[in-house]
Parts: sequence; C-alpha cells; structure tokens
Amino acid sequence: MLDLLNVTIVENRADTDDERDYAGGGIYNEDYSGDRASVSGCCGEGTVNITNTLVALNTDDYSGMPDDVFGYFNSGGFNLIGSEDGSDGFGDDGDVYGESNNPLDPIIGPLQDNGGPTETHALFPGSPALDGGDTTVALDAGLEFDQRGEGFPRVVQGNEELEVDIGAYEQSGTPNEGLVAGFGRALYFDGLEEFVNIADPDGYLNAGNALTIEGWVRLSEVTGEHILLAKGGENGDDNYRYGFHVEDGKPGVWSNTEGDETSAAPHVGGEGWHHVAASFGTPDPVSALGNGHPVGPVNLYVDGEWVHGGDWGLGGENANDLLIGANNAGKFFHGMIDEVRIWDTARTGWEIRDNYPRNVPEDASPALVAYYNFNNLEGVELPD
Repeated sequence: MLDLLNVTIVENRADTDDERDYAGGGIYNEDYSGDRASVSGCCGEGTVNITNTLVALNTDDYSGMPDDVFGYFNSGGFNLIGSEDGSDGFGDDGDVYGESNNPLDPIIGPLQDNGGPTETHALFPGSPALDGGDTTVALDAGLEFDQRGEGFPRVVQGNEELEVDIGAYEQSGTPNEGLVAGFGRALYFDGLEEFVNIADPDGYLNAGNALTIEGWVRLSEVTGEHILLAKGGENGDDNYRYGFHVEDGKPGVWSNTEGDETSAAPHVGGEGWHHVAASFGTPDPVSALGNGHPVGPVNLYVDGEWVHGGDWGLGGENANDLLIGANNAGKFFHGMIDEVRIWDTARTGWEIRDNYPRNVPEDASPALVAYYNFNNLEGVELPD
C-alpha cells in the first residue's frame, strides 16, 4: 500500500522499450486489477491512496507523450493529474486532470532553491494547484509545514479561509514567494500619492542605447493607468527617457520622442502576481519565429511570454530622477511592486523566460545597472 498526501511528482519518464499504450511515467501501479480492459492484465491488488497530490509533466519515453499515471488509484480528492489516461479512480471531489492529447499544465517553476533543505517546484500565478487542496485532510495528518519544513506553514496566519495548495509546495502568502527564489518584501502603493524617488544626477540610469526594464506587479485594480516606473518628465514636462505602465491590464512603454507602444490586449489581471518586462534595442528573432509576427525594436513580455512588439524608441538622455510607482504628471500605481530591474542591454525572450522566476545573483552581469528588491528598507531609504 502506498499513501500519498501533498506530494509533487513531476518531470520523470518511463523507459519501457515497448509499444504499450501507457507506462506510468509518474506513478505505475503494476498490480492493477481494475475493470478497464485497456489497462488491465495484471493480477493482485496494489493500493495507492492519493490526496492533495500533483502528478504532471511526466512522459512515456517510447512515445514521448504525456504519461503520468497507470493503474487503479484510491483518490481522496483534490489531486492535480496532468494526464489521467491509463488510470482509474480519479474524478472525486476536487480532482482536476487532463488527457494525453490535452494535458493539464500545473504552471510550476523549475526545481530550485526556494528555501528549506531541499529544492522544490514553486507554484506560479494561475496554477490550478493554488488553493486547490483539502486543508482539513492535510492538518489532520499533521502536515503543519510544507516540504521545506519549519518556517513554511501550510496555513498562514491571515489566510485561514484559503485551502492548502496541491502538492509539496505551499505558496504561503509572502508577497514574492513562489515567484522568485528566496523570500523578501514587496512595496505597496496606494495609487494616490505614494512612490519611490531615485536621484540620478549623473544620468547613470539612462542605460545606453539598449535597455530592458522588468518587475513584478500585483494590481489592486485592473482599470486605469498604473505607472511601474518613469525616468524623466521633471515638473510634469514631457522629457521622458522611458516609462513603463499597465493600462487597463495592457502593458506598455512610452517616451517623449516616440510616444506610446502598448499591447493591444490585456495580459495583466487583477488576481495574483505578474512579471512584466520591456526589452528595447534589438528585434527578438525567437519571439518573431514563435508568434509569426514581425517584431520591432521593442518587445513586451508578461510572465515570461512575448505579448507585443513594435517600433518604439527611447527618449533623450536626462539627469532627472527615476520614479517607481509614479510619473511626474501626477499618475501613480495602485497595488504592489517587487524585483524592479534595469539592464543596459536588450535581453532576449529566452533570457527573460529563464530568469524571471529567480532572484538576481550577487555576481549578476554588469549590464544590470539597477536592482530594487525592497528587502532592506531602512525607514524611508531604499538601498540599490
């Protein structure tokens, strides 16, 4: 008998070297005695009790197809199964699953250090595993903490009304946990008067002729214009080197010389965190190839995915302040901001996708000219 409670089983493969339909790349219950002829033929009784567990992104090495589970399972509900083809027993309360030709994406991060003694897969915004588990079952079994151990509780004070997450990892509610490796703070902006002012008398933050801006945002409301950051525009004039905003859920950039370049469709919702990025200076051939659209010198990304490209240019260099959460025209940001980064190079789509879930390491490229993670605030002072 095998008991699985709040377990994550992902990115494994079954090497069968034969043409069987299902190999159980995640879990293979060989002693299957169920009724489905397509997966029967074994004798005995193998019991797998499974609840609050995530099994996805596993494959059959022979066919290359998604293949997560094989055999009969005694589901206690609240499981996330990428492809349940080849199995019986799922479909209880709270179970969510896909099929081999349409697998359910768990929307998780890479295996990495997210705190604790072991590496884990964090849950990303939009993951069906978020709040998808059964809290009562987890706590009755004594699961006070997630896989990482003490300091990473299953139920966080202030979030008692939410269900636990499916799998071994719990997004505990720390603002940027599950989005970037490690833990820290984010800044809340009231949308009325709060912002961060960063003096730039030497023009260091002009960042050259190539530029990438990125940050994590969590909107308190989707409607209206929310300013992530702006360089220039002193005393309300239009002398902007660059600015980044989200307007009605649509990410965009602007400058005084080239106007505005904004996504035609909303991509930033009002629930959860989203990573936004703008890369200026070189067309991104990966994006053009992957989306079938010509891409100009500016490319916009949300949660690591390309969403828009166009012909936009930087404004003139200036020694004006950089503002986070506002511009000098009296517009602000309502919500939370974290992990603001400015690079003096046009980062590619691959670089953005590969690095956006992670903190910037201490030995980051010298192309990173500014990095604000808000973890070391001292009163009203923000260290770079």
